[in-house]
Amino acid sequence: MIYVNGNVVTDSNDHEVAVEYLKEYLSAQRLLVVNSNDEPMSQQQLSTILLSNVEEIHLIAIKTSIILRGFREELHTYILKVEQYVEDIREIEDFSTVMSSYTQVIEALIEFLSVEEFLQKQLIDQKHLNDISLKCLKRAEEGNFEYILDVMEYELLPLLHNFIKETNEVM
Repeated sequence: MIYVNGNVVTDSNDHEVAVEYLKEYLSAQRLLVVNSNDEPMSQQQLSTILLSNVEEIHLIAIKTSIILRGFREELHTYILKVEQYVEDIREIEDFSTVMSSYTQVIEALIEFLSVEEFLQKQLIDQKHLNDISLKCLKRAEEGNFEYILDVMEYELLPLLHNFIKETNEVM
């Protein structure tokens, strides 16, 4: 049996059926399974629990809107910082920090990928990010850091804005 917040989700002994019922329930209720610290569980953590040979599994879940609200606020602040950074660099024309900033934005996008699961939408094409990164690396080797700044402004910032848009739609 699988319980979520004390409610029986399924009493099926078939693991695959039980997992499917759980997914449907969480989606319909717009819930997200969390650990004891109220942090969202990764798929791997949840799978480990679901694969255990325990007769009863008790899970705690919170509304995705709570998680997404915090994410949206954090993301909005981050976008403003990136926009201000791009504007400042263009103004002073000192491109010495562009590559490290670009790397930080890519790392942030990769971290934000975990939100795709909660939104149940693919927002970022990882192959596209890899292609962009390879082009930027080549341009960095050539010393063309303004190109990298352009990529941040015209390719990465729109991805971040799309995250906010999609988060708002789900909420």
